[in-house]
Amino acid sequence: MEQKLIARSQKSEFITMIIILGIIMILGFIYLININFKTSNSFDENSKIASFLALGSIVIYLIFHLLNQKRIFVYENYFEIKRLFKLKRYHFKDIKTHYSEYFEGKYNFWTEYYLVLNNEVKITFIDSEYVNFNEFFKKITANIKQDTKLNALLKQPNFLKYGIITILISGVFFYFSSFFYDFDILKNNRFKYFTATMQDEMIVGHGSKNSKYLLFHLKEYPSYEFKILSFYYYNINNKAELISNFKPGEKIIVGIDKEDYDKKISCITPLNLVDQYLRYSTIHVKQLMDKNKRSYIDLKGVSDDEIENNYMGIGFFSIFGIVLIYVAFGNFRSYYKLSSKADHLKKV
Repeated sequence: MEQKLIARSQKSEFITMIIILGIIMILGFIYLININFKTSNSFDENSKIASFLALGSIVIYLIFHLLNQKRIFVYENYFEIKRLFKLKRYHFKDIKTHYSEYFEGKYNFWTEYYLVLNNEVKITFIDSEYVNFNEFFKKITANIKQDTKLNALLKQPNFLKYGIITILISGVFFYFSSFFYDFDILKNNRFKYFTATMQDEMIVGHGSKNSKYLLFHLKEYPSYEFKILSFYYYNINNKAELISNFKPGEKIIVGIDKEDYDKKISCITPLNLVDQYLRYSTIHVKQLMDKNKRSYIDLKGVSDDEIENNYMGIGFFSIFGIVLIYVAFGNFRSYYKLSSKADHLKKV
C-alpha cells in the first residue's frame, strides 16, 4: 500500500546559482587560456592540453553534481533518495545510527549529516544544499535511535577516503611523468618531408621564460601556421643565414612529424578532437632544408636539450608522486588501526 508523503527536500537556489556561475567562469578561463597561452615547446604544449583536460573535467563534474543532486522524499516508514538515473528506498528499521560533523572553510561552513545502515553503508547529507533541511531530516531521525559509542568511533578522520584520494592524485603525477619518457636520438628519417613555397618573411616570436621560436607561412597551405619551437630554434646552425635564404617566393623543404603530415598535409588520417579544436592551425616544424637538401637544424642538439628537459620532468612529477604514495600509505595504515578498534567495539 502506498504511504503518505510527509516531507520532501527543496534544493538551495543559492548553491545552484554558485555552481552555474562556477561553470561559466571555468569555461571563460578555458577560452582565455586557448587564445592567450602560446606554446613554444613540447612541455608548454603538454601543459596546455593537461590544463584543458583538468578544467574540462571540473566542468563535467559540476554539471553532473548539479543534475545528480539528491532529492529526498520522506514517508511514514521509509524515505527515498532520487538521483538523475536511480531511485533508492531506505526503511527506518534498517538504519543503525545517525550523527553529524561540522566543517569550516576559509570562506564558508557547513554540516554533514550521516545515516549509518545495518550493513555499514553510510548515507551523507549536506545541510547547505537544501533550504528546508531541518524540516525533512527531523522527520527521518525521529524514527532512529543513536548509538553514541559507534558515533564516537565514526567521527574519527576518514583515513580511507584520504588515502584513496592521495593515491589517485599520485597516479596523475606519474601519468604526467610518462609524457617525458622519450630518449630517442632524433634523426632526419623520423620525419616526413614536402616541398613548398615561402609566402612571407620568417618571424621570430617570443614565448614564456624568454624563449624564442620561428613562424612562417607557405603558399600551398595557407590555412596553417608553421612553427619552429624553442628547442629547435636554438639548434639552428645559422639563424641569420636561414632567415636570409628563405625569402618570400623561395622553395623550402619542410620536415614534420609523420602524424601531422598524415593528418594535415596528405589528409589520409582524420583529425581527432584535440587537433581539430585546440591546435588545428599550427604545424610544428622539426627540420628545414634548402633546395640542395642541406639541413639547418642540428637534431643532435635538439635531442640533448629534450633529454635534459625529460629528466627534469620525470624527476619533478615522480618526486611528488612518491611523496603522495607515502602520505597515502600513512592514511591506509591509520584506517586499518581504526577498523580494528571498530571490530573490537562491535564484539564488546
